[in-house]
Amino acid sequence: MRQQHGIGVVGGGLAGTWLAATLARQGWPVLLIEAQRLTDAVPAQRDLRTLALSMASWAQLGALGITPAALDATPIRRIHVSYRGRPGRVLLDAADGGIDSFGHTVAYGRLLHALRAALAGLEPLEVADGCQVEAVAGSAVAARVRWRDARGQACERLLDLAVIADGGARMDGSAELCWTYRQQALACRVSSEHPCGDLAFERFTVEGPLALLPAYPDHALIWTAPAARIDALMALPDAQFLAALQEWFGDRAGPFTACTARQRYPLAARFALHSGQRRVVRIANAAQTLHPVAGQGFNLGLRDASRLAALLGPADGRDPGAAQLLDAQRRARGGDRLLTSGITHALAETFALPLPGLALGSALGFALLDGTPWLRRGFARLMGEGLAT
Repeated sequence: MRQQHGIGVVGGGLAGTWLAATLARQGWPVLLIEAQRLTDAVPAQRDLRTLALSMASWAQLGALGITPAALDATPIRRIHVSYRGRPGRVLLDAADGGIDSFGHTVAYGRLLHALRAALAGLEPLEVADGCQVEAVAGSAVAARVRWRDARGQACERLLDLAVIADGGARMDGSAELCWTYRQQALACRVSSEHPCGDLAFERFTVEGPLALLPAYPDHALIWTAPAARIDALMALPDAQFLAALQEWFGDRAGPFTACTARQRYPLAARFALHSGQRRVVRIANAAQTLHPVAGQGFNLGLRDASRLAALLGPADGRDPGAAQLLDAQRRARGGDRLLTSGITHALAETFALPLPGLALGSALGFALLDGTPWLRRGFARLMGEGLAT
């Protein structure tokens, strides 16, 4: 039997879970549909991928009682940017922007577990987990979501508004730009003799960027390179891998002494040309996926979710899928999505191009930013708050 059920959120990842919890707290009837079983906390807690969350993102999480202290998150107060084999570097300090830190790093699994815990006891909230969404389509009167539940039975629901927050779900008639980078990413935790505390490193190379983030008491490594190099790095014994990292990164963090199991994943990006249509809106990974070079993926996705929650406001009998509301969401988010996606793509691609004069240009750019106080202040504020708020 079909029935209307307020707002549906497709995808119980970070942004989708935050949005479902926030809308339920605002009094909206919410249906959260997720592929994983939310009661199985072990896989989430074991996911040690590291996220760098801006202070603006932590402010949104704080509304659900999720704080850096509660998750043992590590602050980033300084960022060292350099280019391997080329002169110049930039050292950014949060104090330049009048802020305590640029943000904090946290393990993906720990944050997801905390967000899912925030769903407990919320009303009116219905959770359908262990489900596979098959179609989402909108019309003038309702959004239709079809899925198969954990037992494989077909289900369907008509909703006032459907929010797709997971990149795995598709929207009928959607159009998007897609590109695959010439790189893959290797991720792990590494230890060194001289832990860098609150200092993050972003090191560009001709093969792709390498990031070393503070994740007390270790460092979180994200190393992007062509697939052939990642193949070779994955096959190395730990000691030889650490030696390769030392040669590629340098000695700024001291000698590397240990590493955890390495993970690899392909790098691709998508950008939805239309983030919404009749009674259906896409946010976060369903609207765009980014290269990890600037660590802006979740920060951007949470800004999508928080803007939608602000536009909906407290439940008061209004139609949450009204065309004017979705138009307002699209206008509010269009500039930030385009700017953040564009800058991230440019950082990932431009520094790896064999362009004449790029070495001199990058060195001059680093020197200008490092030596100009007002530029550093503005850039520091952007890093802490996001490219748009």
